[in-house]
Amino acid sequence: MRGEADPADLDAIGSGLVELALVVATAAVGVGGVVVALERYRLHWASPLLSLPVAAVLLPLWPAIGGGLAAVLCGSAALGFGRNQQAVERGGQEARRARERIGPLALVRSRRESQRARGERRVGERLALGIRRDRELATVPLGVRQGVRGFIPGAPGSGKTVTLAAHASAYVRSGMAAIVVDPKGDRYLREVLDAEAERSGRELLEWSPDGPIAYNPLGRGTPTEIADKALAAEQFTEPHFLRQAQRYLGLVLAAMRGAGEWPPSLSRLVYYYEPDHLSYLAGLCEADLSERITGYVNDLQPRTRAELGGARDRLAVLAESELGRWLEPAEGTPQLDLAEVLAERKLAYVRLDADRFPLASQMLGAAVVVDLITVTAGLHGTEPSGLVIVDEFAALAAEQVSRLLSRSRSAGLSVLIGTQSFADLTVARPGDQTDSLRRQVLADVDYVVAHRQSEPEAAEILAAMAGTQPVWTVTRHTRERLGASAPAEEGTRKRSREFVRHPDEFKRLGVGEAIVIEPTSRREPSVVRIWTPPSAAAAGSAAA
Repeated sequence: MRGEADPADLDAIGSGLVELALVVATAAVGVGGVVVALERYRLHWASPLLSLPVAAVLLPLWPAIGGGLAAVLCGSAALGFGRNQQAVERGGQEARRARERIGPLALVRSRRESQRARGERRVGERLALGIRRDRELATVPLGVRQGVRGFIPGAPGSGKTVTLAAHASAYVRSGMAAIVVDPKGDRYLREVLDAEAERSGRELLEWSPDGPIAYNPLGRGTPTEIADKALAAEQFTEPHFLRQAQRYLGLVLAAMRGAGEWPPSLSRLVYYYEPDHLSYLAGLCEADLSERITGYVNDLQPRTRAELGGARDRLAVLAESELGRWLEPAEGTPQLDLAEVLAERKLAYVRLDADRFPLASQMLGAAVVVDLITVTAGLHGTEPSGLVIVDEFAALAAEQVSRLLSRSRSAGLSVLIGTQSFADLTVARPGDQTDSLRRQVLADVDYVVAHRQSEPEAAEILAAMAGTQPVWTVTRHTRERLGASAPAEEGTRKRSREFVRHPDEFKRLGVGEAIVIEPTSRREPSVVRIWTPPSAAAAGSAAA
């Protein structure tokens, strides 16, 4: 007769099976969790560490199971690391996903640190723009030691204005001035400046075609510099027409200075541009200057007088427009002085309303940019003063903006320019089919924050600027099997290169996303979610 099983033994066996099942389930969940985490997080470094507490608990109870589970975790880490490296080497979408997995620094960094960077818009000597897909902070140079130059291209509705506003917010919070030249008059950009002015306790000066602040774009500089301002936006069919207008305008301004009509204003310049009025003004100057001007005016031929009249009419278009009233310095009227804004760390917003006044706003915008170039001449050797933002710069005076870019760094002035389309850069330099303006701009800037691009050519240009990286290209032979092609074991594997950021990525960016390209940085170009700075309306709603 067989002996009956001891109930105590059965209970022990059952309890052991339950515990074993729990251990197996825990191991499966743990390994599965590690595998899933490896798809999103760069946690290969952490998996062996996770095995230590597991081994410490299980080894005294079940040495085989505890050691095996620890080995499985270590193996999964090695497998994940290998898969990640293979994905990077294969390139394409797999490589991008592998590079964008969240790393250990992003996990260790506290939420508080990110909130502080977002609030201050600054990390050390860099501007905090937003968060990358791998949860790392995205930063660009901040002009606290020297001027920096940035370029913000983006299709309408892509978030370009938010990025411009974020830069203005960062510079103001760093104690520097901000000057924004906005051809279209974006309400949000204006409200962000208003909020920053209120927050910092500084003055915001706004010039607009509706007043009430006056701005004299011709109020600073020598006669030659002011002549350049007045003609900055003009296009002449022949070079000698430009030289002729420059010479005559220089004489008019020299006469105004010699007669005490200084600084000049636009309306007075148009008035004295008439040869008869200039002759009268010359009589109030010193003898040498008077004789030189009178002799030149008397020698003018009827044809030359008619040709000079074209430049006078162009200046009169601006002086006699609705904008002209607020381009005249008048006693008791608040004045906008760009040099004063930079020196006293104020904020300025120049709204041109290009949709309402397309020609006049182009002329005035060009004069504003040349005025800034004149101001930079007095800033060399001084401490960094602030930021100048020129949105849709190709619609104003792209040639002059390019000059401002090249001169701003040594003057300690940071410049940020924006445009909706690369095609605008080609149109901005008529008659030039070499696309030299676009190449010059990209060569001068320190970084690019590229939002969605609608033009295939623009996407390819930016992808080329972002650079390339090595990748393995694998080809496989095929064989016919049962009437169908199947991959064979034979193949080749060779080294090649691919875009770090494919052109298609620039076309598919979401609203508020951008790819940040900084050629001198060790960080590769990354997709960034831009932090939106609060506007005055948002701040008021929060306070309420």
